[in-house]
Order: sequence, then structure tokens, then C-alpha cells
Amino acid sequence: MRYKAEEIKINIDKLIKTKPREAIISKLSLEESLVKNFTITRRSLDSRFHESSGIFYIFNVEFDYPKKIKSKSVKPADKDEGVPEAEKITKDILRPVIVGGGPAGLFAALRLVEAGVCPILIERGKDMQERAEDVNLFWNGGELDEESNVQFGLGGAGAFSDGKLNSRIKSPYTRYVAGRLVNFGAKYETMYSAKPHLGTDKIRIIVSDIKAYLEEKGVDFYFGEKLTSIEISDGKVCAAITNNNRFETNDIFLAIGNSARDTFEMLYEKGVAIQAKPFAVGVRVEHPAEVINEYVYGSYVGHPLLKNADYLLKYHDDEYDRNVYSFCNCPGGFVINASSEKERLAINGMSYSKRNAKNTNSAIVVQVGPKDFGEHPLDGVRFARELEEKAFELGGGDYSVPYMSIGEFIGNDDEVDTLPTPRPICVYEDLNEIFPDFVKVPLKNALMSFAEKIEGFDRGVMSAVESRTSSPVRIPRTKDTYESINTKNLYPIGEGAGYSGGIMSSAVDGVKAVDRMIAKYNKEEAGE
Repeated sequence: MRYKAEEIKINIDKLIKTKPREAIISKLSLEESLVKNFTITRRSLDSRFHESSGIFYIFNVEFDYPKKIKSKSVKPADKDEGVPEAEKITKDILRPVIVGGGPAGLFAALRLVEAGVCPILIERGKDMQERAEDVNLFWNGGELDEESNVQFGLGGAGAFSDGKLNSRIKSPYTRYVAGRLVNFGAKYETMYSAKPHLGTDKIRIIVSDIKAYLEEKGVDFYFGEKLTSIEISDGKVCAAITNNNRFETNDIFLAIGNSARDTFEMLYEKGVAIQAKPFAVGVRVEHPAEVINEYVYGSYVGHPLLKNADYLLKYHDDEYDRNVYSFCNCPGGFVINASSEKERLAINGMSYSKRNAKNTNSAIVVQVGPKDFGEHPLDGVRFARELEEKAFELGGGDYSVPYMSIGEFIGNDDEVDTLPTPRPICVYEDLNEIFPDFVKVPLKNALMSFAEKIEGFDRGVMSAVESRTSSPVRIPRTKDTYESINTKNLYPIGEGAGYSGGIMSSAVDGVKAVDRMIAKYNKEEAGE
């Protein structure tokens, strides 16, 4: 019989010499020789009570066992709710066009291939190797390439990030995506870790391997192809227009990413429904990794099973009635210049798979919305651009990243024990000049609160501006088919469409959109 056991706590000290399988079976008082097909389905780390009861890994597992188990912690396993194989499309259609080579676009392509359809994928940026060269050139003081940078190119913005794969969505599609990533080289723990990550070095390799696989299956990639227009006939898309080509098609998947601001403008001008949505802006803070490790692990710092820690901080500002929170932690990582537009400066965090750099960084961001910047569909874009222009000017007008000590910003001692890492260069400036009060005041209050919780927090440094946390727009779509609410056969997917946040949820969104499209066509063919 197949069983499951959840929330099995194992102290990490026990796991130094004992493998998880052995420790879990022992704790469940099972006969080891009878346990078959043992599978870890989830593993998380609990360090909340490190000073009183230690640090634990918490496991969910499934296994086969021939005897009846009398234990409250063990139950019959649920029926497998995995994602079924993609249906084949029974209707003849033109090759779908996918706009964007990030996780939403790549996984939409993978799913289409499974359905026996070879899409065309167009990407305004460059292939991975050329893109990496352009980014490194910029980080070393070269010119910004507006079409090949941290935001645009094969792999999307996630290729130059921490490569996090955790997601708040609960869906069997997450396991499907994780499994496909493992097929292309991710570690198997990606399947069960509560906070899996790839690192910028590994994700670039995996993305390149996905591209090679898709090309073998007949998918055509066009780089340097920026979507400049779409043709619409009788309320349906019929062609994608780029700076170089016209692609006639029945279906367009918009996987454009949250930085494709000129594409948002084009869609608005074409009459595609689009609306402003809330997002968050702020700074990226840096501290020596040991400061965060001490806060999270306490006396367990240096334990052989513990790597550089991440953290989650939340604060609600009563005066402005909005939340401030940490976002996109990069343990043992770097702050990077993530700009994509001339004379506008944006930053982000990045780390390699080992997460072994000296600093840990995280965005600290403040919620903003249409009540702050306006109800016009593109007002959020305008607001983010204004912040980026101020950051660019404050940094000296050459893409130097402005930073200051957290202590000085909040009015405490300005002593620091952190050297900032932004690439290409950074300059010490007063970041108060960038933000309006409805961002600045909650940010300061939150940082003061965090400094009370974490010893040494106010001796860190902060850089600006973090403005690409999520899309400032949403392209509304129907619940049943995922098509634009007023433009048939146009499928807004991923972060740029305002329906996901991060690599995993974007990939899931791409897969689900393809499944909806296939179901729609097959119902039409069946006369339903």
C-alpha cells in the first residue's frame, strides 16, 4: 500500500551522519527492509526555535509498505494528481508565435511540442552567449544595449538572478515544471525542496539546453526580433509584426516580461485591453552574510549542513496604510545593474549556485498602486520610469548605482560593515532624493523596525532603485481560455501579463495557457 507522512521533523545534527531516509523510517518506527519506493516530496528548513530546540529539516514523504501502519502521522497516499500528457490538437492551425524567451515562453514552447505543434519563438534580445557578453561589457563600463541586457534575451530576467524556483502557487504544474528542469540538468532536489534555486550559472546552461532541445523538435528561434505591432482581423490576431519580419499566425503567446514597456504601449495603442496594477518599489539592502546567518541560525552558525541563510521580513505602515517587505533574497550574492532603458537605472539581485559570496542582499520594497500614480493603464510604467530617471541622475548620469548606509537613511549611526557590490560601479549619495514620501516614510519606518530585530542590520548599505519587482500592468484575460478579454487568440502569459511572479509561476503559466488553447481548439473541432 502507498502511504504518505507529512511534517516529519528531523534535527539537523542527526543528519550529519544519518541519511534522511534512514532517519525518517526510524522516527516512523517502520521496518526498514519493508519500505519500498521511498520518495521525499517536500523538504523545508525550520530555524525559528534554534536557541531552544535546535534547527530541523521538515520532510513530507511517500513510500510503499506491505503492512497496516497505526500512526497518526502516516496516512494513505493521495491519488497522483500529476499533469497529464498534452493533448494533440485535432484542428489544422498555423504555427503559433511565442513572443519572449523567458520561462513562460520556453515552457509554452515545450508544451506545444508535446502536443505535436512546432511554434515560432521570437525574442527581442540575443542568444545566451552573446547576451552574457553584452551584459558583462555593460557591467565593466561599456554601453548599455537596450535590446540585450539583464532584462532581454534568452532566459529572460531570471537568467541573471538567483534562479529561485519557489512559488506560492499550489498546483501539480509546479512539479511538472520542476521535473522538466531536472530533465535538463537541475539537481533532483528541485523536485522537493521548499526553496529550490538554480543560480545564475546553472540556469543559463539549463536554458541553453532547453533551446537546443526545442530546435531539435523543429521550433524556430528568431533573435533580435522585437514585436512592434500585431495585426487583428474580426477581433482575432492574424499576424505578429517585428522590426524585421511579419509572422502570419492564428495564435500569439505574449511572454514579454515585466520590462517590455514599449510593448505595453504598443498593445494599448492597438486597443488590446490593459490596466494598471499594484506593484512594489524600493531599495536593495546588503549585509555581510554572517550577520544574516547569525540572525537566522543563532548558535548553529557554521553547521556543516547549513548554507548562507535567506530571510523574510514584513512591516505594515499605519500612516500610509501599506505593506513593506523583503523580496527576492540572494544569500551570498551580488547587487547588479539591471537597466534596460537609456538614462534610467534599475537594480536587482543575483547569485551563483554555490551562494558563497561575502554579502547577502535582498530587496526591501513598498507597495504602490493606482491610488499613488494614477488610473491610466500606463501610469505605473510612467511612475517606475520616473524613479529610475532620478536614480540615474543621482548616480552621476553614467549608470553608476547610488547607495548609502542604512543607518544614515534612518537617522541612526552611519557606521557600516558592508562593502556594496553593485556592478559596474557605485557612488555614495542621499537616496532620500529619489522617493516620494508615500514610499520613503514607510521604507524608513520598516528599516528601523528591522534594525530592532536584527543586530547589525542598520550597519548595512542600500542601493537604488528596485523597480522591477513585478509588472506595473495587467493584460486581462478570460478564465477559461486565457485569451485577452477583447482580442481573440492573443494569450498574455507570465510576468509581463501580470499573472505570475518569478521563474516557476511564469513557467507554469505558460504551460497552462497552452493546455487552455489546445482544449479550446479541440472543443471547436468536436462541435462543442
